[in-house]
Amino acid sequence: MADVQTRRPTRKELRGPLLRYQILSYVTAVGLIVLLFVAMPLEYLAHDKTVVSIVGPAHGLVYIVYLLCVFDLGNKVGWTLKKTVLVMLAGVIPLLSVFVERRVHRQILAEAAD
Repeated sequence: MADVQTRRPTRKELRGPLLRYQILSYVTAVGLIVLLFVAMPLEYLAHDKTVVSIVGPAHGLVYIVYLLCVFDLGNKVGWTLKKTVLVMLAGVIPLLSVFVERRVHRQILAEAAD
């Protein structure tokens, strides 16, 4: 079998997927924080489900888009399934997606071809 060499994507090729991932990381984190620390206390303490009924579905949709962006970025840079899943799971812990995003961003730019 022929030896297949994998080509590293350039920074220019990764600009779009990386930017989408960055934006969705922050939006996911903010949505989860609002859901957990504003909407849910309002629901259980003030018996007002209005904010949960808006923020809950919006955050769910944003998280699904976040998962798609992580999957796309992981495919472009050649992540293993384990790493892709771990980055995806970072979106379920408040603010973890932001910290993981910073680390992933630096790593991808360091490994990308110029």
